[in-house]
Amino acid sequence: MEIKGSEQIAAPRAIVWRVLNDTTSLQPCIDGCEKLERVSENRIDAVLRVRLGLINLRFHGSLLLSDIDPPVSYIIAGEGRGALSGLATGKTQVRLEEIGWSELPAAKRREIEKKGGQVAGRQKSARFATRLVYHMHGTAGGKLAQFGSKMLGAVAGKIVARFFARLAAACEAEAERGG
Repeated sequence: MEIKGSEQIAAPRAIVWRVLNDTTSLQPCIDGCEKLERVSENRIDAVLRVRLGLINLRFHGSLLLSDIDPPVSYIIAGEGRGALSGLATGKTQVRLEEIGWSELPAAKRREIEKKGGQVAGRQKSARFATRLVYHMHGTAGGKLAQFGSKMLGAVAGKIVARFFARLAAACEAEAERGG
């Protein structure tokens, strides 16, 4: 399974990087995340509950961060196992690009203009916001793979969309607080 795309977030790159790397801020952004704990500079342990149709699956796993270039990019490799659910593995390349006001979606620009055209005192400048570019590869084994790639892809797409909506909200709230 492969998912790639980009998201525009109305917060500076430094704030987006900080939220992505702070497990306390990141955990509420992840559907079904019961635990997200940094155990070392490059490793995060996680417990996730995922719903596939009528079935709830629970995974215990680890995320390993590599090729770290703050606040620009890194690679996240993960593996999760469940007693009944099987194995899920994945690797995601993440890159953060500074973007300007004109590159934000029109709906986001209108929302900001309703707040007076500023977010935390930031004017509409060349480095107003961040584009998060991602490229994910994932595989499933065991009972999880029995659901089929089409169903897994559809569920993964919904999870990714909700994650990015929550991440954007968390980053933008942090920027409004003067993060």
